[in-house]
Amino acid sequence: MNNQSIIKQQFNENKLSWINSLREGISVDEANNPIPWYCYQAINFLSKNLTKNDVIFEFGSGSSTIFYHTRAKKVVSIETNEIWFKIIYNYLLQTKQNPALHDNIMCFGNSEIYLMKDGLTNANYQKFAYDYSQKHQVFFDYLIIDSIKRYDCATNSIKALSINGKVILDDSERLNYKKIFDFYLKNDFEVKNFCGIAPAQLRVKNTSLITKIKNL
Repeated sequence: MNNQSIIKQQFNENKLSWINSLREGISVDEANNPIPWYCYQAINFLSKNLTKNDVIFEFGSGSSTIFYHTRAKKVVSIETNEIWFKIIYNYLLQTKQNPALHDNIMCFGNSEIYLMKDGLTNANYQKFAYDYSQKHQVFFDYLIIDSIKRYDCATNSIKALSINGKVILDDSERLNYKKIFDFYLKNDFEVKNFCGIAPAQLRVKNTSLITKIKNL
């Protein structure tokens, strides 16, 4: 199936979600509930496979954080964009989820979003998942890599994954991410690629699920 066929088919299958997302300026489903800005195949996989026992870490927060918040045991995110951080805060206020904000940390229910405005130059950014894991004695069932310094985030966070931990790498069609895949393959992970359009977007992209190979 060529790209034009993929775009047409997935747009028709997800038309209301796509239109709602374009109108709202945030990624939402057909009922205006927040969803990740991944390709629809990956969103469908996560909707079916996430459990209330999962602990999730995100490099890059957003509507995905709220999506995970309703499905997982715990969500920890780190964000570098102050404007986006405030958009999520205001959205939570409007939906009466009562976020607490103190010292660049936003908390609501089982979720925490940390704002690190200097993340691009701060080496603590790419180590955040591992450092959090060590400090709180928690391991992550899903590691989401969807922001800056993606290779550094991948290599520094591998020991923060649980035994069956999985990695979600968005926009994984980008050629400069090959070294990320090389790193995971070297460490006995396998890759499943989801392909297609994302909410409010008419281009074909990849979202990759990277999973530890069992029984080696």
